[in-house]
Amino acid sequence: MSTDSYHIFHNDEQADIFSTVHNPRLVNILRSPNTYTTRSWNTEVATRYVFQIDNMPIEVSYFEHFLDEMPVKAVIELPLSFGCPIGCRYCASSLLNSWRPLNSKQIMLMFHHVLKCHASNAFSRLRIAFAGIGEGSLYRRTLAKTCQTIVSDIADATFMLTTVGRDASFISWTCDLAKAIPVDYLLISYLHYDKCKLKEMIPEAEQWPSKFEDIVSAIMASCSLQIRLNYVVIPGFNDAPEHPLWLIHRLDGLQGRVTIRISSLNETSGSRHAGLIPPKPQSLADLCKPFTETGFQAYCFASHRNDNMSCGQLAWNHRSDVTNE
Repeated sequence: MSTDSYHIFHNDEQADIFSTVHNPRLVNILRSPNTYTTRSWNTEVATRYVFQIDNMPIEVSYFEHFLDEMPVKAVIELPLSFGCPIGCRYCASSLLNSWRPLNSKQIMLMFHHVLKCHASNAFSRLRIAFAGIGEGSLYRRTLAKTCQTIVSDIADATFMLTTVGRDASFISWTCDLAKAIPVDYLLISYLHYDKCKLKEMIPEAEQWPSKFEDIVSAIMASCSLQIRLNYVVIPGFNDAPEHPLWLIHRLDGLQGRVTIRISSLNETSGSRHAGLIPPKPQSLADLCKPFTETGFQAYCFASHRNDNMSCGQLAWNHRSDVTNE
């Protein structure tokens, strides 16, 4: 993808021109229980709803989280696009031949369908996570409109926004949004602090408007918005023992605002195509320890089996839409 085509969709108004006017149609429902290593829960029941808009399959997830048998929270995970222009090599969407942004109306139609299916579930907490396919910083207008519409329908819903860290201005933008919308936290994916290294996993990274130091400065300058740094561990790339020490040095002073999630790379069609493998559990624990020893809230995050329901994974058969492996 050329740099020009990448930047066309930075503006939501331009992106809407390319959004289809057709409504989503449900074509499949997939369900999977799984166990996890994480902080406040250990069991997940994931339901993946596959919708179709024109010829594009769009996936929306409903997650039920339990600590043993005790309900903890429910999460509806929404996408912002079909495919993604960011091109993270470990994500299944990197193999899709094309991509299209979604508009707020399409997202809301899928949201209400999923919510209606689970209306009787007795969870006291409902989080709306924009952690499906799509980079948050590219769709600010769509994000704000969708969040505002959801809040008008469900007053006690809370939100989690996500970004790969391409544009530091998204942090202050989210901070402003949080004045009107109950944002639990902003999840920022972290792979590497060096753009020259980062482009090995995200080829477009050198064209990004910001580098990791800009992200740290923006966090320091922002309001009390809680940040969760999602350190995605890739063996041979960012799992050296000295890597956490570099991060700790840069993030020192933010112990009360930044939580570190040491996440296992999920196996996807993209990761297999790129020859990437998940880390071993002990590697996650070893990387987590320096953060907790220096006052950070930090924890390991990993599913115990690959059910194609986690971050970066696509459960639907996209064979007709992907490049040849």
